[in-house]
Amino acid sequence: MSDRLYARTRSRQAVHPGRILRDELEARKMSQTELARRMERPLQVVNAIVCERKGITSRTALDLERVLDIPAHLWMNLQSNHELSVRRLADQQRVEAEAD
Repeated sequence: MSDRLYARTRSRQAVHPGRILRDELEARKMSQTELARRMERPLQVVNAIVCERKGITSRTALDLERVLDIPAHLWMNLQSNHELSVRRLADQQRVEAEAD
């Protein structure tokens, strides 16, 4: 991977999967309550994901796949990319703080 491409991908903050879910629900005109009902999960779980307070688990990814017909691996990739991005940013901030 070129240094330029690596720097560009490192500088981007990955989007939380809850934001993608929120956009998908809006596009489908589906409420969080309806999604929770169809997933057979508590509304609080769906709301915590949509509000970006909770991540996507493999169980949730499979439920979303079943209800929204969006493959579970896409949800898991979004979650993984977000976690890596958050960790990368924290590591970068730690290194910068130590350099000061």
